Amino acid sequence: MSMHVKLKTKYIVNIITIWAIVLLTSVDSTIAQNYFETYKKEKTQHLEQKGDSLIKLSISQNCFDETAKIAHDLSIYFYRKDIFKSIVYGKIEIENLEKNKKITKEYINALYNVGRFFYKNHEYDNAIFYYEKVIKLNTDKIKVAKSYSEIGKCYNLKGDFFKAILHLRTGVKLMEKLPYTESLIVQYLNIVEVYRKIEDEDSLIKSILLLKKADSLSKTTTCLLYTSPSPRD
Repeated sequence: MSMHVKLKTKYIVNIITIWAIVLLTSVDSTIAQNYFETYKKEKTQHLEQKGDSLIKLSISQNCFDETAKIAHDLSIYFYRKDIFKSIVYGKIEIENLEKNKKITKEYINALYNVGRFFYKNHEYDNAIFYYEKVIKLNTDKIKVAKSYSEIGKCYNLKGDFFKAILHLRTGVKLMEKLPYTESLIVQYLNIVEVYRKIEDEDSLIKSILLLKKADSLSKTTTCLLYTSPSPRD
């Protein structure tokens, strides 16, 4: 083969190689933007395996929002099936949302949900840690109010009734300024539960006053007082 032919062949090979790289990059970019859509279409079978695979792929493409969406969906899916997996996927969602360095509604919701997951798993100190993050960021008024109340519930179960009352009352004061009557009724009853455990005269009087407030509000709204809501989708 002549030198001219060899050079021409090498040139053509180089062009083909460059073209292939450009094409593959373009395809990968298109796929990367649709990881969550792919996950939703294929989530009926082998959900966890497919989700894990797409999480790895999306992370490799630096598609952190896509990773967070998949992890969020899995964390909600496992909430009533395997709370440990909910915690794992909830933390993956948080880690990937943090990579965007933006405080979004989704990020606040993820922090709050992981607090709920730890609470359900009886890991109250860890739950408090995530609720306090929501409070510190202070970007969602209802989530801040609920986080104070959830911390109060954690301290109640830890046996620290006075810290429980402090946080529950703070949550109630914030919630009274917001149009969330159903949540407010539930929080009144949560405080009454703690007062019942303190068992002194002052706590009894305060319990009666709160029960009257709850009764008055209940006449203006219909709510399921003892139903524990699932984390938000």
